[in-house]
Amino acid sequence: FALGVVLWELLTLQRLFKRDAPAETILALVNQPVAPPSSIAPDVPPELDGIVLKALARDPAERYATARDLARALERTLRSGTAAADVADWLERLFPEGASTERHGDEAEMSGLQVPSRVLARLAETEAELPKPGATRRLLLAAGVLALGIAAFGAYQMLRAEEPQVLAPVALPLPDPEPLPAPPSEPVVAPAAAAEPTETAEPPPEAPAPRVRPRGRRRLPRIQTAPLAQTAAPRAMGEVRLSGPSELWGARVTVRGRQVATIPGSVELPAGTHELRVERAGAPALVRRVTVREGAVERVVVRP
Repeated sequence: FALGVVLWELLTLQRLFKRDAPAETILALVNQPVAPPSSIAPDVPPELDGIVLKALARDPAERYATARDLARALERTLRSGTAAADVADWLERLFPEGASTERHGDEAEMSGLQVPSRVLARLAETEAELPKPGATRRLLLAAGVLALGIAAFGAYQMLRAEEPQVLAPVALPLPDPEPLPAPPSEPVVAPAAAAEPTETAEPPPEAPAPRVRPRGRRRLPRIQTAPLAQTAAPRAMGEVRLSGPSELWGARVTVRGRQVATIPGSVELPAGTHELRVERAGAPALVRRVTVREGAVERVVVRP
């Protein structure tokens, strides 16, 4: 796939998926349809369109299995459909300043000198040994193909070295503990004010009050107090690492309607069984169930 991107950009002299922001680049890589190179650069042979589009197929089963298969397809197409002179003319149009002018400069400097006959004979032999224009074009073609191969191999190595960026794990917030109920306050009895001693006359003895028959004791309602709520202990957590093919890169991963990660990425979830919902634009959602163990790392590979 990476060599297909390099080949498309070399043929059209444009960037295929590159955008200003990384997120826009990923969305273009996943969703943007690839136009045939000949629709942008009319000089590109139509036979190369099929090779480039097959190398850029998003389904791995539809692409070339190896870079060698891609090279063989290019060799068969270029050998049968494009002449070496056409490729040389194309390279000369791309690089008009690439032709050497040293020979013309030497002839201009020597035009006013008296050259001995032996030197003229030697120059004639040298000109006879110089390659013909057809050989020069073949050398230019070979140099162009070699440069294309080196650039494609270098881009392939760089893309192999890069790994998909793994997002930082997102920890789900724990519910706040409920506040403890305040204990019932005891009634405060104000102390009785001390009576100041006063000199008063003793009252006459009162008649004994009639005895009142006590009634039955009245039971007060029992107040039931709720037990104190215990502080919630921290929940056991585990890590889930998500990965998938390039067509799922950038897809949203939600748990109970809340986004927790994207593909590729990772998230910390409480221990237990969770239902992961993978959502992407223009395609039905994918549902995967995962069991999270305390302190363990669960790897989930999502495939459409």
